[in-house]
Amino acid sequence: MKRTSNENSILLLALSLLLAANATAAASDAAGDAAAAKSILDAAKVNTGLCVHLGCGRADSPGLTAALAESSEMVVHGLALDDAAVTASRKAIEERGVPGRAMVEKLSDKALPYVSDLVRLVVVEDLAAVTAAGITREEILRVTCPGGSLCVRESGKWNVTVKPRLKEMDEWTHPHHGADENLVSNDKAFTFPINLRWLDGVPTNRGGFGECAACRAVVVGGGRCITVSMEDLKNITNAKPTAYVMARDAYSGIPLWKLNCEGSYSKVELDWRNVWPIVVNDTTVFTARNSEVIFINAASGKVETTCATKYQPRRLLLLEKTLVAACWEKTEDSHEKDGFENDGIRAVWWPAGSGSVEAFDPETGKPKWSLPITAVTIAASDGTVYLLTQKGNPPTERDLIAVDLATGKEKWRMPYTAFGEEPDTILSFAGPSCVVVSKSKAKDKHGVFVLAAADGKVMFNVPNTAARCIVNGELWCTDGRYDLKTGKKTPGPGLGGVYAGTNVIGGCVPPIVVGNKYITGSRGCAYTQLAENPEKPSTRLTYTGARGACIQGMVPANGMFYTAQNNCACVGAQVPGFLGIGPSVDAPKPEEFEKKRPVEKGPAFGASAAPLSADEWPMYRQNTARSGGFSSSIPDVLKILWTSPCVKPPEGHLADAWDTRIGTPQPLTAPIVCGGMVIVAGLNSGQVMALNPDSGSKLWTSSLGSRIDSPPTYFNGLLLVGCHDGWAYALRSKDGVQAYRVRIAPIERRLVDHGLVESVWPATGAVLVHEGVAFATAGRSTEADGGIAIVAFKPESGEMVWAKSMGTGKGMLNDILSVQNGELVWHWMRLDPKTGEPLTPAQKFYSHGSMIDGSWTVGFGQRSGGGFSLGRVNSGMMAWNDQLVVTSQFAVPRAKADAPKPLPTAAPKHPDGFKAEELAWRFELEPHIEWARVYAMALTSNTALYAGAVFNGWANGKYDGSFLWIKSTVDGKSRQAPLPLDAPICYDGLAVAGGKVFMALQNGTVVCLGK
Repeated sequence: MKRTSNENSILLLALSLLLAANATAAASDAAGDAAAAKSILDAAKVNTGLCVHLGCGRADSPGLTAALAESSEMVVHGLALDDAAVTASRKAIEERGVPGRAMVEKLSDKALPYVSDLVRLVVVEDLAAVTAAGITREEILRVTCPGGSLCVRESGKWNVTVKPRLKEMDEWTHPHHGADENLVSNDKAFTFPINLRWLDGVPTNRGGFGECAACRAVVVGGGRCITVSMEDLKNITNAKPTAYVMARDAYSGIPLWKLNCEGSYSKVELDWRNVWPIVVNDTTVFTARNSEVIFINAASGKVETTCATKYQPRRLLLLEKTLVAACWEKTEDSHEKDGFENDGIRAVWWPAGSGSVEAFDPETGKPKWSLPITAVTIAASDGTVYLLTQKGNPPTERDLIAVDLATGKEKWRMPYTAFGEEPDTILSFAGPSCVVVSKSKAKDKHGVFVLAAADGKVMFNVPNTAARCIVNGELWCTDGRYDLKTGKKTPGPGLGGVYAGTNVIGGCVPPIVVGNKYITGSRGCAYTQLAENPEKPSTRLTYTGARGACIQGMVPANGMFYTAQNNCACVGAQVPGFLGIGPSVDAPKPEEFEKKRPVEKGPAFGASAAPLSADEWPMYRQNTARSGGFSSSIPDVLKILWTSPCVKPPEGHLADAWDTRIGTPQPLTAPIVCGGMVIVAGLNSGQVMALNPDSGSKLWTSSLGSRIDSPPTYFNGLLLVGCHDGWAYALRSKDGVQAYRVRIAPIERRLVDHGLVESVWPATGAVLVHEGVAFATAGRSTEADGGIAIVAFKPESGEMVWAKSMGTGKGMLNDILSVQNGELVWHWMRLDPKTGEPLTPAQKFYSHGSMIDGSWTVGFGQRSGGGFSLGRVNSGMMAWNDQLVVTSQFAVPRAKADAPKPLPTAAPKHPDGFKAEELAWRFELEPHIEWARVYAMALTSNTALYAGAVFNGWANGKYDGSFLWIKSTVDGKSRQAPLPLDAPICYDGLAVAGGKVFMALQNGTVVCLGK
């Protein structure tokens, strides 16, 4: 029936009123959620760290999870009780523009999925509903960190419970534990077995062999882990890199603040004594910046007080309301003619010129006293500060001076001649009513001296040994233990056997005694568990999922270990980054990895569509061999057709956390092009997005439970994508609606990785489909948390076919699967696709390097993966099709590359080592370009595409520009001038389809080029 114009007007008016009412209701909901978030934050007095919102997405507060993130500096993770709540909460997160900062999953078990002591704030609106779902109050407090808060709405008010800190926990307030320099932690909450608790920071140190110590201090106090490091994103293109002091939440690793120290140092000189001066307590961080000591508010990172010093502070301690700084006019490396301290890599920082020792009130900053003394080492205990003075380099004099801590008045002085002929005295540490000195030269027979604090007289001398620490009234040396009062030897082993250095005094990493139960041996990833009876043998333990970093090793505090990134290739499977490691339940056993995986069906279950054409790019690097090349062609000349913003690059304190994961900003995965759409994923936002290939307009967005590291794979109307929540998702390609998800991780367990909540076993995004079976991996390292899961499942339903564990002993980090010669390939391993059983490789194939994120390939120019770091182009990438193999350096005819079968079933041999006459052509840069870095490559029948950045020196401390190079496959010559890009391309961020080129850029946009 045809409506009259009056009826149509009435309908339009009704629709307008309905839309207006909905908008008003939405605005009202948003305002209510914002008010509730403010009330929660005010009640809990928490603004940073990890927040968990239990029972999120309620009908009366769908946007509270988003509002908590929007109103604070926290990372907020919501756990919803049903699918409708998941949808409502994710919708609000997208509308508020906080994806990544806030994410939501559905509670799938009667235990919370988080590792213990992780969460700073837990918010519960309806405790009865959460309890009905099987979550007890005790379980909530298990995941809450010490000092963290549980905030529950009861009778219309927010009631806060603060979890007490265990008395068995210790802190680590100075680089060597305390003011006494005694490397002993009283932490009895720490225990084995251990596994990952959180991850942050850049993957590894930049530089070659020996440049292993970018981090020069780790201190832990007040629920914060404070570091001083030169490995910072701001230093990548900085001609004069500087050190930054940075604060992280001690239990989740989430960044809190950072501050430029305006000083620098070399990353060699790997003696454990070469630390940056820093001290922390519950409220303040004390450190050095130029010729001053600065007092930093530990919560906000703001400098509140500055204390000018005569020279630059190089040593710092805090004891009994006195802050003492030893200041040097200049710093030199040790230059002994013999002995360990002459080692160029492990030289010791020594003072040169004049010096001063200055004391301040740690609350007001007012000066207390000052001495014109150059002190190479300081230590304090029981109201006395001990100063080891030095003249010359090598030293010609060394005196030990005892000074009253409160007044600076000298108590006594002992020249080096009191201990032997050589001026090689070392102030080891202070103890109760004593101070301990050692002789540094291994050939010196005098060993260790214990002096009385009152007058400096020698209480006893132990020859032919070196002092390690004081534990429970005993002096532990390299050769055994001695009663601290009598000097008599007592039962129990010394610390010589667990130390990995080459000399009794110097070395890269010192041993640390933890809770009188464990001894760290970080350099070899080995630990000693002491027997309760000291006369019984000790137990050797190992953990190769992480290596204690040079200088400080594994730092114990809060029942955990903290360690900085390092550049040690001898522990290849160590998880990269700055890590928090701690006690954990036993890792899943291989049989648990092989158990049947749960499948959750979604509204689009059973979706299907027509197959693809040959001119599409349906998966990461185009095909199952991950070659990055195929035989279609593109126009001779390209121009930019459209640019589409997809995600907003991160800002604020989380920007560094997200960007440092691989060392460069990576907001987007590589694109794929299939089914009339361009598909790309936001790495940190956890979103899969579809774009119109003709206009770049967004067609749909689908939010998942966590980070996505690589793009989906198209299969018969579905997009298969792994997610860092440990699950692989199947989304209907036409609208992004979930068909199903299957868990790839062996069990549900979450930690925090670079400011995002992730599974302990994150699933790689680029699912592989081969002969009707899908394959996905989940995990970080074969040496952590039981290893890496590989799961085969039916792509149309998610039903598991088989599952295996790539466990301890293989020494590898996770990476994306490929198919070569009909075999499933993971690193150097070959697996039978039908069973998952390992095969003996007949030929060692090579890829272009790490395919997950490029952290080893392009992030810092480290470990180039495929091996190509030749000439002035830095990359480890390759691409190939059935005519040509192309690297970032040169091209080789496919026949020369000696591939046994045509692609996509086989990969070529690595083309390194070919003679010049065997090359098809070589990639050439203009002479004025100093070097270039290639981030992505793609190959067609007529064109080789290189996307990267060129660098012409340290002008303005920036790259000179990002470009797409377009080369002919016939002769390697440029087919047109390089196309400038608005931002560098994302790692491997190229795709080619339908005669067009698609690029994902580091500014969060997708760019289309064509005729």
